[in-house]
Amino acid sequence: MAKLEGVKTIDMVNGEITKVEYDGAIFEKAEGRAQASDIVRVRDAWGSQNVGEYFEVISVTDKCVRVEGNTCSASCYDYRVEPFRKVSEANPKTVKRKARVGERILITDAGFAGGDPTYKNGDILTVKSVGDWGKDTVIAEEVEARKGPYIYDKEYEVIIEEESKPAPTFSEGDRVKALANGEYGDIAAGEIGIVSDIYVSETDPYTIGVETDEDHDYFRPQDIELVSEAKKKKRYEPTSGDIVVITGNTNSSRNEIGDIGKVGRVRLGNAEVDVIGKTEGNGNWTKFSEMRPATDEEKAEYERAAKFAKLGRKPGEYKKGDIVRLNQNSGADSEGTVVEIASDKARTYIGVDGDTYLSEAEWFELIAPVESRVDIDE
Repeated sequence: MAKLEGVKTIDMVNGEITKVEYDGAIFEKAEGRAQASDIVRVRDAWGSQNVGEYFEVISVTDKCVRVEGNTCSASCYDYRVEPFRKVSEANPKTVKRKARVGERILITDAGFAGGDPTYKNGDILTVKSVGDWGKDTVIAEEVEARKGPYIYDKEYEVIIEEESKPAPTFSEGDRVKALANGEYGDIAAGEIGIVSDIYVSETDPYTIGVETDEDHDYFRPQDIELVSEAKKKKRYEPTSGDIVVITGNTNSSRNEIGDIGKVGRVRLGNAEVDVIGKTEGNGNWTKFSEMRPATDEEKAEYERAAKFAKLGRKPGEYKKGDIVRLNQNSGADSEGTVVEIASDKARTYIGVDGDTYLSEAEWFELIAPVESRVDIDE
């Protein structure tokens, strides 16, 4: 977001702007410091921000105001801007209840602060966290930025005016545009990406995962807008015991694309996937969206690997004396013939005629390992 366009002056006193209109809402000049969600008018230019331009306030710190500037997020000292506050917020509709992360609160009884200047009655603040300093406390973004204390539930009421406008909803696979920088700054305002994951949280407002070709970040629902909906395709949801193939790895799993594994525990859009010989019985967490059901051929490949793993061998590691079945015509014996491995690594086998023939390990399917045979001496 750059400077705000379409801000109209609707009242002036002695040549000073006192009331403006923007996006259908009325804003009056406010006393004191700017607050998040105010708009501000530049009165002392800096960087690429010019006198007379209006911007939306993202957050405030001890002495500074952070706005979305012409070219980037910009910070400035309070004296450089004059704040305007939405008229409806002069008497906001409130309810007395516990606030949730991301909600705005009106301070009505700033008793705990005493002489602390970081907040006072009438302040409108945004809740950053809940319960960090006791179950009946919250931390507000603006107060924390000023190095102020936590706030008791008894000191505020929750502003409910905005509840009439529900937060936008998205689906995995939606193509979206970032209206603000992501939680970690890896995706910037203006970039376009795909919704990769969505989760529900009572404490964290950044619940929408978005990925681009190069990065991944999390956003609040109000910080992104829909570009195009995902093609309606039912997402694969594995259950414990499924054999799956890994198709992606954006969470630094030890499992690699193309690995075949068995699903263990499943929760919140992720599943543990145990790949033979790699995770040694302890599956790695993989997103539902980064796996697919294995084909019959891939399932058979996994079962073969599992059979060898139980013997303490690597997949396809044959030993002299193993009883095997040919899965192809060897030239001497036909497909399906049961024969005996004549040398380790299946370099040779004993045919039905008693002769020994050169062979390859992939020709065979294990029937009975030498360790299980009782007809030969070890």
